[in-house]
Amino acid sequence: MVPSGNACPKKQFISFILSHQAFDGSVSSEVLIKLSKATRNSVVTLKSWLQPRTTLKKSVIGRVATTAVIVRTLESDYKDYEDLWTRIREKAVEYIRKQLIPFYLDEGFFEYSREMLDQLGGKVCLEPDTNFYISEESLTDQHNANERNDDSVESHRVLIHEAPTED
Repeated sequence: MVPSGNACPKKQFISFILSHQAFDGSVSSEVLIKLSKATRNSVVTLKSWLQPRTTLKKSVIGRVATTAVIVRTLESDYKDYEDLWTRIREKAVEYIRKQLIPFYLDEGFFEYSREMLDQLGGKVCLEPDTNFYISEESLTDQHNANERNDDSVESHRVLIHEAPTED
């Protein structure tokens, strides 16, 4: 059952983010549709900060900004559930660093995003009309996979082998 009211159910938020994180660690800007206006505004501000400082494509800047907002939100507002989101954060930070290190911006960007999100004061959550919900069982499965550093909890795993090389 989906929790009701204007409260932001913490496990629901974490499962929502988990379901929208790409394999590379980024979080798509598409999640903004389900997040509060204050959160969307934060992403716009971060994008404005990044744009003149990089040569990244706008779509990449959007992913970097969205991913940074999600990371800082998890760190500040979801400390009690850190065991559920640690792997989400690790992959997200790795993604951001890979995008920004060539511009020597990774640390400055993290600091700027931290300061900006402190101003939101815990207002980042799903909009009350969100129809998204992942069962407790699915969340537990993903948590267990994170503990094993396993990126897939699906029964259809993809195995990648090295291609044979000529001697």
